[in-house]
Amino acid sequence: MRLSKRDYPQADIVIIDECHHAKAATYKKLWDIYPEARFLGVTATPIRMNGEGFSDLFDTLISTGQLSEFVKAGYLVKVRHIVGITPDLSSIKIKMNDYAQDELGELMQNENLMADLVESYQRKANGKKIIVFAVNIEHSKQIVENYRRTGIQAEHIDANTPKKEREHLLQLFREGRIKVLSNVDIVSEGFDVPDCEAVQLARPTQSLGLYLQQVGRCMRPAENKSEGIILDNAGLWLEHGFCQQDRVWTLEGKKKRKRRKNNEITVAAINQDEIIRKVHLPEEMKGMELIELTKEIKELFLFESYLSIALSNRHKPISAYYRFTEHMENTNNCLTMIHIRYIQKRLSKLPNAPKEGMWYHEKNKRNLI
Repeated sequence: MRLSKRDYPQADIVIIDECHHAKAATYKKLWDIYPEARFLGVTATPIRMNGEGFSDLFDTLISTGQLSEFVKAGYLVKVRHIVGITPDLSSIKIKMNDYAQDELGELMQNENLMADLVESYQRKANGKKIIVFAVNIEHSKQIVENYRRTGIQAEHIDANTPKKEREHLLQLFREGRIKVLSNVDIVSEGFDVPDCEAVQLARPTQSLGLYLQQVGRCMRPAENKSEGIILDNAGLWLEHGFCQQDRVWTLEGKKKRKRRKNNEITVAAINQDEIIRKVHLPEEMKGMELIELTKEIKELFLFESYLSIALSNRHKPISAYYRFTEHMENTNNCLTMIHIRYIQKRLSKLPNAPKEGMWYHEKNKRNLI
């Protein structure tokens, strides 16, 4: 914080950017220096790693909207959240409210996990500019070496990289002359390359704030950019859920929770055939795309069960749709365009698919046109 190294000017209003850091001593003393001033804190992630709240510093939390609203308005791009190998972190100790970096760095350099980083990129984001978040310097440099072996331009930066060299490498990345930029705690906040197309998560963390700051690096809109890609090779989906799900924020603190158990998973998945799937075991998730487990998705799981029964009994696939609509009506639930679009696309790939006119009639009947 630069102000702490200067004389403090008079002020009636104090604005703190990235105010999730405001609990630090250098920030907290501002309240003593400016006892009569009003304070405005701004952050995209109003949460602390240790669960400590902000109610002792701020009176009111004003939410400017949910992620889904910003995507719909065009301020952010929609992301595809792809799962890689999920590392087993059960033996890693917790230090300073997060995984012990020495143990974590050793684990994440496992041969299979390292190979999965490059394979995930080549399968899902090949040729795109991607930022990689590594555990430590040794891990990051090894990641770069693995990428280079396959002929992909890759570079590493960290806090010890000389300023001029760092600026040069960042410029090469902006220009697309470097495709893979691996870093340690450098570009999680305040790094602005809107046309960054993808992020690779290679650092497990219990910090929701850090997770959201990292994935946010590829959510900025840019010319000729329709989406961002998250390659989750650190199991952060299991720790924190779908990266672009809507969240409820509060000034109150939260108790530190343990790692999610399988029965607490709040995401669903889409396989390579674009069929939704329930998520049970992380081992089954490699290569799948995550989606938020919404009410509509839960209802579509029921449709999938009806479809499975229809196909096993050699009934026409459309019978599953009629059975599903009957269930929805009996339970006083309404069909939405999310239901119709998915079912239409799902049945169109099967034999005896309904004709397009049938779906126009269904949408019109339900006032969905």
